[in-house]
Amino acid sequence: MADNNEFISNFPFSYMGPKFVRFSDNGYGIRCQEERTTQPIITYHTKNYIEVSVITEGHGTHHVNGNDIEIKRGSFHILGIKDTTSFTVKSSNLAFKNLCINIKKLPFETVDLICSAPLPVFGNLTPEEHNVILGYLKKLEVLQHSKEPYVQNQINAYVILIITELLKLGKHIKSQKQRTGFSYRSWDV
Repeated sequence: MADNNEFISNFPFSYMGPKFVRFSDNGYGIRCQEERTTQPIITYHTKNYIEVSVITEGHGTHHVNGNDIEIKRGSFHILGIKDTTSFTVKSSNLAFKNLCINIKKLPFETVDLICSAPLPVFGNLTPEEHNVILGYLKKLEVLQHSKEPYVQNQINAYVILIITELLKLGKHIKSQKQRTGFSYRSWDV
């Protein structure tokens, strides 16, 4: 099995051992960026944040809580804090737009929307839906670097928009394995 230390070290997160990735906060409670790997396997890990990813290139298998889900350009997922995940990359590379969300930094209505959703959620976007969601994610990528006072409200609005749209388009995948013991009320961020 391939070692994922190099892949993880390129993330803007702290790598906490072989099975836990920790969110490094930018002050707004989100981190949005393009990720890419050529490694054939990304080993199982869990996180202390909510993760929304949209595949932009390549294909493979996403392993989540004992389920194997085939992914390709246009596939998306929303993962909760308790979900364990890994990837098997079946193409020369796998690229995805990642939105990581620290729910401790967002307003109640955003947290309530995310925490009341039955996660994990997976789906496939049409080319038009894919372009729209990527446009929203690109806007968040720019906003997260702004120092303007109104930015947090815009970030919250885009997070709600993205989550709402993807929840409508996706479906909940029941866990085949017991989830890890994290709780959104007790994470150490």
